[in-house]
Amino acid sequence: MLRGVILGLLSLLAGGSMSLAQSPQPAPGGFNFPQKIGLAELVNVQDFEKQSPGLGQVGQYRFQGWRMSVYVYDKKRTDIPDIANVEQSKAEANEGVLDVRELQRRGEYVKVEEGQTFAVPPFATPAQFFCRSLRLQRKAQANATKAEDDYDSFICATTWKKKFVKVRLSAETPSSSPATVFVPAVSALELLGRMLGRM
Repeated sequence: MLRGVILGLLSLLAGGSMSLAQSPQPAPGGFNFPQKIGLAELVNVQDFEKQSPGLGQVGQYRFQGWRMSVYVYDKKRTDIPDIANVEQSKAEANEGVLDVRELQRRGEYVKVEEGQTFAVPPFATPAQFFCRSLRLQRKAQANATKAEDDYDSFICATTWKKKFVKVRLSAETPSSSPATVFVPAVSALELLGRMLGRM
């Protein structure tokens, strides 16, 4: 049941120099989401913990043609460490890919191509993210003659203070340049990791 709720949320959420985040925006009884993470601005906070214990909260951000959803949750597990754990972080990122595959099976996406696996930053830190890259194609919208162009998405996860922190980054427009796609996504993750390390 918990997985079904997560897939429902994913379906809803799928549709310059950067400075560290300030001015946190609290979710009721939960994580304080920063108003800004560099150029990424918080646009919405949702708290699912009260109705669905274990799902936690999600903060949604937008910046430079990207959407970024930051999920903070614990799945009601008591074995999550205080700092980044390689195996658990990879498992959460991989589960995120499986969730996208399930959305594809349900018709949300025409195509899902899995890309590289990488860590941000590439060296060990207390809040190191493990990431999976995806190339997605959404189904055709109403009155459209063909499916939308491919666009890039990243699913990254870490463990932090007995919580999972999972990030879904999705480009709002297609790009043929890997650097154009990769740099802003990694920069946002690096800033978020530094922020978590200070909290």
